[in-house]
Amino acid sequence: MEWLAIAVMPSLELDQPIECNPFAMVPLNDGRILSMRSLQPGLSAFLEKFYDTHGNQVRPTTIIWRRPSLGERPDFNGLCSFRDIVALAYVLSAQSRVLTDNVPPAVQWSDYFSIYPWMVGADDKCIVCFTPAIRALHCIDSFRGQTLPDINSRAAYRRDADSALLESLKAVWKQKYIEKSEAHKPTAVLRSANMAFRASSMPAISDATQYDFGRSIALWVSAFEILVHPGGKGRVELRNVYGLLSSPAYKYKSLSEEAYMAYPDTLKKRGSQAVPRNLPCLIYGEMCHARNDFIHGNPLPDNRLILNGTSRTIISFCPALYGVALSCSLKKWSSDGKAQVENEGETSLTYERALLAARRATG
Repeated sequence: MEWLAIAVMPSLELDQPIECNPFAMVPLNDGRILSMRSLQPGLSAFLEKFYDTHGNQVRPTTIIWRRPSLGERPDFNGLCSFRDIVALAYVLSAQSRVLTDNVPPAVQWSDYFSIYPWMVGADDKCIVCFTPAIRALHCIDSFRGQTLPDINSRAAYRRDADSALLESLKAVWKQKYIEKSEAHKPTAVLRSANMAFRASSMPAISDATQYDFGRSIALWVSAFEILVHPGGKGRVELRNVYGLLSSPAYKYKSLSEEAYMAYPDTLKKRGSQAVPRNLPCLIYGEMCHARNDFIHGNPLPDNRLILNGTSRTIISFCPALYGVALSCSLKKWSSDGKAQVENEGETSLTYERALLAARRATG
């Protein structure tokens, strides 16, 4: 077996490796990278040719793969799914802490985990690019790699990641891609994670409008719906997600209080019978209501992106709420004996604290 460098992420610099055999996401000082660079001058030169928009050299994170035998190729879906779950471990926590911390972690968008389209070829002499728009081969000497122009290159510290959630997701990933499980649950979790990865990217760059934020909310809602889908020809309804968000034993008891009217009951006439819901359900209901308005072309008042007429945007709560839903879904799966995962501790409180900001706003 040998390790091969198969992709780079120039906008991100990890402080330590993240392993999920046969893949690993590693910084440039990792011993395996150093060994590869000593044997592959093309790769070594390539990794030194990345800069930000102002000409400052950056140190890209590299994804490596442990090839079992000569001629084998990495599972591309497995590679991207590995990237998705690592990104969520950082981004869900960071975006949640924007609501609670004075100085939240810097890696707040999944864009930092974007895989660069160019990579060194198998001959170690040329670089290749395969995208829907480009099929190209070029020499390494003239290459000048760059970070994404809309974000600064950032260091990602392991202490800022939701390590418990990451370990849980890695267990699901291994069941899907190592054990080759065809069960619905691991597929649903990882499909949902992929949707959340896209939802947690920046809605747009300098040309962002409310429509871009509305589209991102729609992606978040899809991530929830995929997560609770029963499989087969089953259907997903609002009550399925409400059921998931009502099930956790929240550490902050106020999150369990069924003291709110949630969508679609908010559209009923005064005096009509409504089902009381907890705060997480209220937030998700507002996400769904906003999704419907944006995606279906309904009229949009100026404050449509604001939660309950407060100064808080609906989308600012989406990562924390998804963190709760994903953690709860994984715990339920563990209790059913399908995967041995744990997800307790300080990181789970990060999402709850963020949701409490909505309580202060709506209270």
